[in-house]
Amino acid sequence: MNLLDVLLTSGRVWLFTLIGIAIAAGVWWFLPESSDRLAVSGWAITIGYLVGWMVSMLSDRNTE
Repeated sequence: MNLLDVLLTSGRVWLFTLIGIAIAAGVWWFLPESSDRLAVSGWAITIGYLVGWMVSMLSDRNTE
């Protein structure tokens, strides 16, 4: 996988990844400084990406 493949992903993947980043920023801002803050922020971004990927895979099937 190269950088061009990442940039050409579906818009839904980018949308949910940005939602995950926004949640991670909120977690980073409000939790006290610890390793939990980093772990929760990382998981928020990862889950946002995976949800966006799954939604983009399912949406093409319902367009009949």
